[in-house]
Amino acid sequence: MITQPRHVLRALGLAVLLLLSLLVIGTLALQRGTPTLTLAQLGEILFAGEGERVTRIVVLELRLPRLVLGVTSGALLALSGVMLQDTLRNPLAGPELLGITGGAAVIVGAITIFRLPVSASLVPWFTLAGGLAGGLAVLIAAQSMRSTLRLILVGASITALLNALLIGMISLATQNDVNLLFLFLLGSLANRTWAHVGIVLPWVLIGVPVALLCARLL
Repeated sequence: MITQPRHVLRALGLAVLLLLSLLVIGTLALQRGTPTLTLAQLGEILFAGEGERVTRIVVLELRLPRLVLGVTSGALLALSGVMLQDTLRNPLAGPELLGITGGAAVIVGAITIFRLPVSASLVPWFTLAGGLAGGLAVLIAAQSMRSTLRLILVGASITALLNALLIGMISLATQNDVNLLFLFLLGSLANRTWAHVGIVLPWVLIGVPVALLCARLL
């Protein structure tokens, strides 16, 4: 009866600490760069709509979309990681150990290196299909194993095979293709606008409530 309130208080305290850290980091992200702004100048732009026109454009059209996109994308990645760990009851469970990341990377590598005629708008969907295929291959290979540890070991083996396939494709690529592939694999917040935020936002509005509703089942 005593441990439960302590557990809740610890979780709330951690949540408050993370939110405060996010607030500090976000404020610094909006301040730093060219031009560098003071807290007063930043407050005038965000809350009063004042300040120089160029400075407002830099903050509201360049820095703020990158910050929002980084926070929402990071939150979705964190949520998906927690769901995997909860479902498999293993803190090591993650897309990079279950063939999901490897399958997605192979698809992106094939499209980029072999210059397949795939529209840019369809690349994320092909990548998603590759990730699902990689994860499904792990589940099929480990379907007779009830131990989640063995599942992760099978996933690591298939991931190593997929990574070897990706390295083989990279050896056939030009330097420009490799640079473009790494941009896909690592991601970037450069040159991101509110249009990119609009692409991610529906996944936040739909995915987060669905994930929370599925929490007890998982």
